[in-house]
This record gives sequence, structure tokens and C-alpha cells, in this order.
Amino acid sequence: DKGAAAAAEVAFSLDLPEGRCIGVRLLPTGCDDDDDCDREWVRSCLHPSEAEYGLSSLNSSKALESFVAGRVAMRAALRSLDASSEEEDAREDDDEASLLGPVGPDEVVVLRDEHGRPALPPGYLGSISHKGRMGAALVTRTTADTTITNGGPNEGVGIDLERTSSSPPKGRRRRKS
Repeated sequence: DKGAAAAAEVAFSLDLPEGRCIGVRLLPTGCDDDDDCDREWVRSCLHPSEAEYGLSSLNSSKALESFVAGRVAMRAALRSLDASSEEEDAREDDDEASLLGPVGPDEVVVLRDEHGRPALPPGYLGSISHKGRMGAALVTRTTADTTITNGGPNEGVGIDLERTSSSPPKGRRRRKS
């Protein structure tokens, strides 16, 4: 089992002042509207609890793909951050096989907390964004108390993916100078 390594590729990996940021691109599944194939594909990419949530709660294949992309990106970012802090680690930080490999049963389950943030282990802050078959995650370590107080988090990080175009919107033309 290759996990997400057979289903995704690392699009970018950045060390930012805010933490480790990794983007992934899902590869075509080859399922062609085959529900059993889709379910196996999702299960091969995610922790069983994440797969169960996605398969039972998301109503469209596009929403499910987007969910998978975000979780694969977050897991890769967590793995990369952890690998970079281990002394004399045999892996390179951004080796796709280690970042996108199979999900072990003891790995972190990346679902949402009651405020919609990724529920990560104590000592980590993270953000997920996804658009279509692209997912990105930003994760950092923290020593701060990240519990919710007065209705909001004490600390956080954020990331967003947006589709951009260099073409003018339909119906508008660029003026010549």
C-alpha cells in the first residue's frame, strides 16, 4: 500500500516564518464514477476516521476530493515538520514517499474542531485550504494555550488557496494605453 503517494504529488513545500507549508495535487483516480473504486481510493489516502467522515458526510465527489486534498496536505506538513526537527533523520524533509506514504493507525486524525479549525495534537497549530484537486496546509509548533476563550482561539495561523487568472473577466476588455 503506497497511501497517498499513488494518489497525489507534492506541488510545493515552503518553510515560512509562520511554519511549514505544503501543497499537494491529487492525481486522476481512474475511477470513472465507480463508487467502490472511489471508496477504496479515499481509504488508501486517509486515516480510517477521516475516510469514514468524508465518505459519510460529504455529498459530492468534488467535495470529497477537496477534503482528501486538504487532509493529505496537512498530514504531509505534519510529517515534514516532525522530520525536520529530528536529529540525523534518514529522510529528507520533502521526500514524497515519506510525506505521502500510508497512514498508520496511530497517526493523527485530522478532522475539525467545533470552530471549523483542524483539530491537531497539543503543541501544533494548523490551517487547511483546498480548491478542487489542490490542497495546502500550514502547520507550526506552539507552546501557547490554544484552547478557545471568549468564543475565539488564543492563537492561530491561516492559509488560503485562490484560483487566479491573468485574463480579464468575460465582457471586459483591457484598455490600450
